[in-house]
Amino acid sequence: MANLTEATVSFHTNDENKDHDTNVTVEVRDRNGQMAARVSDTFGAFNDHTNNGPYNLSILNHASKDDLQGGNVLLRVDPVGDDTWRFNLFVDLLFADGSHLTATADGLEVNEESEQQQTFGLN
Repeated sequence: MANLTEATVSFHTNDENKDHDTNVTVEVRDRNGQMAARVSDTFGAFNDHTNNGPYNLSILNHASKDDLQGGNVLLRVDPVGDDTWRFNLFVDLLFADGSHLTATADGLEVNEESEQQQTFGLN
């Protein structure tokens, strides 16, 4: 089975921007909970109604597609002060044989008072 060679994350900001200093962490874990890829950065400001990315995740474990099927993507957003961000998320995993697994989530909203960590399944 093919191993993970690349992982990217992209965001579409809806009608509420992300401030320049809000940190975003994305982690990809296999079905056993082992981390395969990760990125954590502020990425700068994301204005309303814009696409940002794709951003590369660091590959920490060249996991097989079999192991990543049934895995998940953890998203953590850490605002500094008052920041509400409304957005869509797209994670793309590329494997050595050219195949992909993805995770998508639309209509997300995070702020300094809400749940800042969410998990999404890989398809």
